Amino acid sequence: MISILWGLLGCGILIGGTYLFSENKKALNFRTIAIGFILQVVLGFVVFKWSVGITVIEVISDGVDVVMTAGKEGLSFVFGELANPDGAVGSIFVINVLTIMVFLTALIAILYHFKIMQFFVRVVGGFISKFMKTGYVESTNAVTNMFLGMTQSAISVKPYINQISRSQIFAIMVGGLASVSGAVLFGLVALGIRADYLLSAAIMSAPAGLMMAKLLIPETEKLSTSEWQNVDLSNTNEDGSKSTFMDAIIDGSRDGVHLTVNAAMVLISIIGLVALVDAILGGVGSLVGLDSLSLTSIFSYVFAPVAFIIGIPMDEALMAGGLLGEKLFLNEFVAFTSLSDMMGSFSDKSAAILSFALAGFANLGSIGIILGIMVGIAPKRKHEIQAMAFKSLIIATIANLLNGAIVGMFFF
Repeated sequence: MISILWGLLGCGILIGGTYLFSENKKALNFRTIAIGFILQVVLGFVVFKWSVGITVIEVISDGVDVVMTAGKEGLSFVFGELANPDGAVGSIFVINVLTIMVFLTALIAILYHFKIMQFFVRVVGGFISKFMKTGYVESTNAVTNMFLGMTQSAISVKPYINQISRSQIFAIMVGGLASVSGAVLFGLVALGIRADYLLSAAIMSAPAGLMMAKLLIPETEKLSTSEWQNVDLSNTNEDGSKSTFMDAIIDGSRDGVHLTVNAAMVLISIIGLVALVDAILGGVGSLVGLDSLSLTSIFSYVFAPVAFIIGIPMDEALMAGGLLGEKLFLNEFVAFTSLSDMMGSFSDKSAAILSFALAGFANLGSIGIILGIMVGIAPKRKHEIQAMAFKSLIIATIANLLNGAIVGMFFF
């Protein structure tokens, strides 16, 4: 009972705080907010308390393991013994964790080529649009985020960006930052994070992102009938020619390489810079008797109250706060790597809450990515998009925290 009340209080604080800063309280569609929250709670119940739902998630998680095993065959062929985490050289992060994304992006591209993903996206996107009373474009985009990530999913609705409302653009930005793509999800699974948690978090992020975006910037424009037409997810190349099966494999693999290299470069830079900052902070701290001063220790104290609000016990809140800070100011890979190393220090409840709360692209670095893609698609709306950038980061972070708070309700 305490967990339920604690979770509801956390949800109330997150939603209530956002409501206070809503741009137009009179324009709020409370059905959108209510249905979004109910969908999250139902999904949390399905994952943790409903035997049928637990079985389904377990089956899907087993499927993820099968796919991961298949992908590792390619890694073993290319990298040999270096791809064996139990070998003489041990686990190499870029090979054992990041490069699996190459295989996954190719697989997703193949599923899109055969229109399997399009069917799923349109069905689920249509369901969300109908029940939450949100536009088809941002609803469809929210679902594509589960598979493609914020860059590719934004491109999938490119023809509509110049015509849709400011509220819809904001929802697309929040959805991209609140989600974690399929390829990255598999990379996190390779870190040792539970697949069922990550899969559930990816699904819950769709209604969470839409709900919180519409709470801060409600829809004030009447949606046109043309806006509700199916989003174009056709299989075509950049030159307009029809994409072939081999095109899907090659283009998907190329996107995976790009994603892997980008992730590796960012991690090298971030971890190196963090080590440098920690060295400086440690030197300064030693002068005033704070030998353990570091970025993580600062994050721990700043974000410990947030961790406590979403259901983390007080004796674990400092450690959890450090992870929440790493995710927001560094990135999700850094935070999940730390969580993987610290998993034994957390209770099952805290580990579950953090797995959901950290599962999203909402960090300072991603602001540059989302701005680059959105402004590139709609340069005439540059100032409008830039003005919403920081707001989208905060709201996406709150959406992820809301997922964590809801999950914590089911540990009783």
